[in-house]
Amino acid sequence: MARSLRNDLTFALSSIMKPPWSLTALALGMLALTACERPKTVDATTPEPMDEPIAVIDGRSIPIEKLQAELIHFTRGTSSPDSRRVLENFIEREQLVARALRMGLDRDPTVQRAIESVLIAKLKECELEPRFREPRVEVPDHTRTPTPDHHQTAPPDEVRLAVLRLEVNPKATNDQTRRAESRLEEARIQVGKLPQGTTDFGGLAAEYSEDPSTRLRGGDLGWLAADPSKYNLDPAILIAGMALLKPGDVSPVIRGRDAVYLVRLADRRPGRRATLESSASLAQHRDHIARRRSIEEAFLEETRRLIPVSVNTGLVARVMAQQATETLPPRPRL
Repeated sequence: MARSLRNDLTFALSSIMKPPWSLTALALGMLALTACERPKTVDATTPEPMDEPIAVIDGRSIPIEKLQAELIHFTRGTSSPDSRRVLENFIEREQLVARALRMGLDRDPTVQRAIESVLIAKLKECELEPRFREPRVEVPDHTRTPTPDHHQTAPPDEVRLAVLRLEVNPKATNDQTRRAESRLEEARIQVGKLPQGTTDFGGLAAEYSEDPSTRLRGGDLGWLAADPSKYNLDPAILIAGMALLKPGDVSPVIRGRDAVYLVRLADRRPGRRATLESSASLAQHRDHIARRRSIEEAFLEETRRLIPVSVNTGLVARVMAQQATETLPPRPRL
């Protein structure tokens, strides 16, 4: 059956690639499918979508959109992808998915959480990231005390930072970068579950970080001053860390030169004197992070208003009590 399916789809793909059409042209025509747009309303004049599946694999009907997505994937980075390679990869992926579904892996909580994390990352890309890029309206602050016109100001603090790092190739696709960011967003949620008094990333560093020099010690980078030129360190880490205000604070997920990071302020102490320009830059970065946090909190509040929730409090209480009982240490024998 698989050989027959390959033959049928090979004929279809070879037909697609005949002039004036090409695989690249078809894929580019389908790029709109991946955009952050709401589904359009179908009116009486809109042609009905094709209901006929592109293939049937292990009893599952594979819609045409799946092949279109595969074409888009293989068109990136090459102008003339091999149609047989596209087809074989398409069938192989669907067969592997079918085998995973036979095992019920789609119902595995870890898999479901990973899918949800990707959905959340895509939602933020579509609806939250554009808000970060909106031009800011500056409101004059008449209560602000003018900065003295001299070259020295109060020294910025030195900070002790912890970091989680996931490497991202500069040539990585947006999907690959989003997956890394989603992974660190998950770690950011887990920070709240660390033992009280933990100001670095504790055991999360070994689980979530790829930095070999810090992952086995809670992500600890040690004490750092405000000048990034002193360290062999991605400046994005220091900028984000200096903008944090109190020990235990965690930055948003940030993109660096060749990685994405999560930064936590472990401690802070008075530092050496610095130039006025350095302090102004630090204040600007703090303001930038505060603005992002404000926009994200407004987005979450908007989500709470839009999405109705009904909680079975009795069932939740029973589950929590059962979990607490299962995690209690065994009583010592008398």
